[in-house]
Amino acid sequence: MSKEKREPNYRALFVIGLSFFGAGISLSAAGLTSTGIALTGVGIVFFVIGISNRKKWGIPKSYKRGNEGENE
Repeated sequence: MSKEKREPNYRALFVIGLSFFGAGISLSAAGLTSTGIALTGVGIVFFVIGISNRKKWGIPKSYKRGNEGENE
Protein backbone atom coordinates (compact mmCIF):
# COMPACT_ATOMS: atom_id res chain seq x y z
CA MET A 1 0.00 0.00 0.00
CA SER A 2 1.16 3.48 -0.78
CA LYS A 3 1.48 5.78 2.19
CA GLU A 4 1.04 8.93 0.11
CA LYS A 5 -1.76 11.14 1.32
CA ARG A 6 -4.25 11.85 -1.47
CA GLU A 7 -6.55 14.83 -1.77
CA PRO A 8 -10.25 13.91 -1.37
CA ASN A 9 -12.57 14.31 -4.33
CA TYR A 10 -14.69 17.21 -3.09
CA ARG A 11 -16.89 17.23 -6.19
CA ALA A 12 -17.90 13.64 -5.46
CA LEU A 13 -18.65 14.53 -1.83
CA PHE A 14 -20.91 17.32 -3.10
CA VAL A 15 -22.82 14.95 -5.40
CA ILE A 16 -23.08 12.28 -2.71
CA GLY A 17 -24.39 14.91 -0.30
CA LEU A 18 -27.09 15.96 -2.74
CA SER A 19 -28.08 12.33 -3.24
CA PHE A 20 -28.32 11.59 0.48
CA PHE A 21 -30.22 14.82 1.05
CA GLY A 22 -32.76 13.95 -1.64
CA ALA A 23 -33.16 10.40 -0.35
CA GLY A 24 -33.66 11.71 3.19
CA ILE A 25 -36.34 14.17 2.13
CA SER A 26 -38.10 11.43 0.15
CA LEU A 27 -38.05 8.99 3.06
CA SER A 28 -39.31 11.66 5.44
CA ALA A 29 -42.20 12.41 3.11
CA ALA A 30 -42.96 8.70 2.80
CA GLY A 31 -43.36 8.32 6.55
CA LEU A 32 -39.96 6.92 7.57
CA THR A 33 -39.15 10.00 9.63
CA SER A 34 -36.16 8.86 11.69
CA THR A 35 -34.37 7.30 8.72
CA GLY A 36 -35.15 10.33 6.58
CA ILE A 37 -33.80 12.76 9.16
CA ALA A 38 -30.61 10.70 9.52
CA LEU A 39 -29.99 10.59 5.77
CA THR A 40 -30.79 14.27 5.44
CA GLY A 41 -28.24 15.08 8.15
CA VAL A 42 -25.53 12.99 6.50
CA GLY A 43 -26.35 14.59 3.15
CA ILE A 44 -26.07 18.10 4.57
CA VAL A 45 -22.65 17.29 6.08
CA PHE A 46 -21.29 15.91 2.79
CA PHE A 47 -22.85 18.81 0.86
CA VAL A 48 -21.25 21.43 3.13
CA ILE A 49 -17.83 19.76 2.97
CA GLY A 50 -18.01 19.58 -0.83
CA ILE A 51 -19.26 23.12 -1.37
CA SER A 52 -16.84 24.68 1.13
CA ASN A 53 -13.93 23.24 -0.88
CA ARG A 54 -15.32 24.24 -4.25
CA LYS A 55 -12.06 25.87 -5.34
CA LYS A 56 -10.32 22.50 -5.07
CA TRP A 57 -12.68 20.75 -7.49
CA GLY A 58 -10.47 21.25 -10.54
CA ILE A 59 -11.41 20.63 -14.14
CA PRO A 60 -13.04 17.26 -14.89
CA LYS A 61 -11.10 14.94 -17.22
CA SER A 62 -13.98 14.93 -19.70
CA TYR A 63 -13.59 18.69 -20.23
CA LYS A 64 -9.85 18.62 -20.84
CA ARG A 65 -8.71 18.60 -24.42
CA GLY A 66 -6.65 15.66 -25.48
CA ASN A 67 -4.64 14.92 -28.59
CA GLU A 68 -7.65 13.32 -30.25
CA GLY A 69 -9.16 15.23 -33.13
CA GLU A 70 -6.36 17.78 -33.52
CA ASN A 71 -5.20 16.36 -36.84
CA GLU A 72 -8.57 16.72 -38.53
